[in-house]
This record gives sequence, C-alpha cells and structure tokens, in this order.
Amino acid sequence: MLLQPGFRLYKFTKYDLKNRAGKITEWWSPLRSFKWDAGLQARINSTNVQELMREIRRASAVRDHWNDMTHILTADLLKPVYGFFGKIGWQPRWTDVTIEHMTSFEGVLKDIAKRNPTQEAQREAQRARFTYGGGASQIFIDKLTDAHIKRRDKVSLNDVISGRATVL
Repeated sequence: MLLQPGFRLYKFTKYDLKNRAGKITEWWSPLRSFKWDAGLQARINSTNVQELMREIRRASAVRDHWNDMTHILTADLLKPVYGFFGKIGWQPRWTDVTIEHMTSFEGVLKDIAKRNPTQEAQREAQRARFTYGGGASQIFIDKLTDAHIKRRDKVSLNDVISGRATVL
C-alpha cells in the first residue's frame, strides 16, 4: 500500500531510528487509527508499565533478546512510500529456539489433538507457554532513507504511562 507524506509512525524500542549499521528500521506501527489498528493511544491502556510491556511483547511477538522496548520512537513520512500492512505472526519466546523447531513442535501438538480432541485446550496452553502469540498490526517499509522519514520523539515508556511525556 502507498503511504503518503505526513503519515505518522511509532514503535516500541530501545533503539533509535537507525541501527548500529546506519540502517533505518523497517518495522513500524501507525501512530493514529489506521484500518483495523486503533493507534498508539489504544495500546497504552494501562498504568502498570510491566503489564503493558508484557502485552506489547506478546502482541508484537518481540523476543526478549531482540529488544528491551523501553521507549516509544515516533517518526513522520516525508515522501510517499510503499509498505506492507498486516498482522504480526507468532514467534518462539527463547533465543535458541528456531521458528522451524516451533513449527515442528506445533505439528506434534496438532497430531496429539487429532487423536484426542479433548486435548485441544491443552495444545493451545502449551503453544502459549512457548511462544509470543502476535496479533498486533505492523507496517513493513523497506529501504527507508533520511529522505523518506523524519525522526520525531524518542521518549521513555515510563514517562508516557505516567503522563510526564506524550508522543501523540
């Protein structure tokens, strides 16, 4: 989909706009309501930072070793860009577990459930124990440059929750 100049983006992150290699991050969410995503304000629905972080990590399927997610980074698009908008899929929780391993694990759980349909709830409980479920929306925008995007604010999630700072 084509996103127009002025489209506002955000992400929960410990990093800044560019990574250590100087590349601008590709993974964003819409700051304001967009399609089925209610926007950032709807996600900040808790005064308990730890609870909010758990929910964001689960819905965004961000493994612990990828990102501490302690800040909210916002940016504006300066030029039209194409992006892919969709729902985030699940990820394994742990560093040493691959998606291929989890896919195999999921297959084993499905086979067990087919043999004994009453174990469907147990299968889902096991899957939840080993994965971050995803489900939040996300926009993937590849090959962003300084000409395409302008960094706005990077504020502490604690400050946003407490009302000491705003990003809207």
